[in-house]
Amino acid sequence: MLKHVDVLVFDLQDLGARPYTYVSTLKGILETCAEMRKSVIVTDRPIPLPNVTDGPVRTASFESFVASAPLPMVYGMTPGETARWICAASDLDLDLKIAPMRGYWRNSAPSPDWPPWIPPSPGIRTWESACCYTATVFCEALPAIDNGRGTGLAFQLLGAPWIDAQALRAELERLTGELRDVAPALPSRLDASPDDIEAGVGKLVLTLVEFIRQVLEHQAIRRMEGGGLTEEQMERLGLALM
Repeated sequence: MLKHVDVLVFDLQDLGARPYTYVSTLKGILETCAEMRKSVIVTDRPIPLPNVTDGPVRTASFESFVASAPLPMVYGMTPGETARWICAASDLDLDLKIAPMRGYWRNSAPSPDWPPWIPPSPGIRTWESACCYTATVFCEALPAIDNGRGTGLAFQLLGAPWIDAQALRAELERLTGELRDVAPALPSRLDASPDDIEAGVGKLVLTLVEFIRQVLEHQAIRRMEGGGLTEEQMERLGLALM
């Protein structure tokens, strides 16, 4: 495919989020072009969370197209910075050039002089959705929860017909208060050796999934007891929580 190509230009709006697969595309392009001795130009673009680096670093056993690079969940690098990092981390011998941005500051909010937002994919229609993406994207794996896909508020909200919004908000505020009380006694970062990182991350994920399931189950029971669901909705809900 690249036999008659001299230079390949990568010009995609990325989010700086590991599950957003444009970084996987970029990694594949850089590796292939290095192997075939082709030049690459990456046009740099702003990202929603340029000052945030958060989440566990992907380990080799969890590699997939939604986790192709050993990066944190949110890695705070623009496409140009990411391309340079991939080349250095993978020791790629590649003719890489970055087309830099002009007048760019690492702001989470778009500056007035920035060009209009162009949705990089159907689910990320706004800058605000891009900012919220990493907080709610995992809910796409939970069929009982709607995270606003197909609307102008994709990834900015969570909902379901059976959720008592006020009760859920009160419960989350209560849990937030409890976490705030114990936070001073917790380390700012968790230390984990390569030998036990997979087990630790796996346990964390399972704990979070179980927490979400219990909260949703509690709200579902309240709605069923209140008679606010049809028989079909109760059947679907029961299957989702099994």
